[in-house]
Amino acid sequence: MWNIAIVLVAALIIAVEWPVLRQARTKREIAVFIVLLGCGTGGSIAQAMQIEILNPLDVIAVIYKPMNEAIFALLK
Repeated sequence: MWNIAIVLVAALIIAVEWPVLRQARTKREIAVFIVLLGCGTGGSIAQAMQIEILNPLDVIAVIYKPMNEAIFALLK
């Protein structure tokens, strides 16, 4: 149910913003608009479906933990 509402809201946003973006003929703004709206819509649908979404800080912690341990080992 919520997925349909999310897609309808995204379609409404496209219907309102697309003519303005097309008239301005700025390809970069259109690309950014599509990417951001797609990411937001996809994230909202994933959250509505209760899919576990990775926290970006957890990914950063996994990347930097070995370096942190190596630096602490050198300083001991």
